[in-house]
Amino acid sequence: MNEKEQKSLAAQLGRCSGINRRAQIPFSMHLASLKRCPQICLPPTQDHLRWKVHLMDEDVEDRFSPSELIFLSPDSDNILTTLDSSKVYVIGGLVDCSTKKMQSFNRAAAIGATTARLPLREHVPNVNNGRLPLTLPAVFEMLLHVH
Repeated sequence: MNEKEQKSLAAQLGRCSGINRRAQIPFSMHLASLKRCPQICLPPTQDHLRWKVHLMDEDVEDRFSPSELIFLSPDSDNILTTLDSSKVYVIGGLVDCSTKKMQSFNRAAAIGATTARLPLREHVPNVNNGRLPLTLPAVFEMLLHVH
């Protein structure tokens, strides 16, 4: 990610935290891989230290078993229709202007985790085969609505 994308990630993480704080039934939110995240990816004022979020230096697969993880990927054949409270849903933090094909899918496959995609193809016809570049807050809110 370039510097602009990193700053965008910091802003989007802040919006996700705010959305979660106002939710009737908030998620248990984890920020993972912080050891690899440049400081610019986090709010410059250290606001993230006050968020109701679990901060993890390690990667998500170092904290949770692959059987608990579901990586959201537009490349998955599995359609996400319901949420399972025993699972951890991984929303990638790649913030860019285009969808990077197979990124989340390949990461999940490498560790033996499950993947699923949002049902965009089924509900948003004629949109680039269901591959929309969605912001983190947009995906987060969609998940909260079915939570």
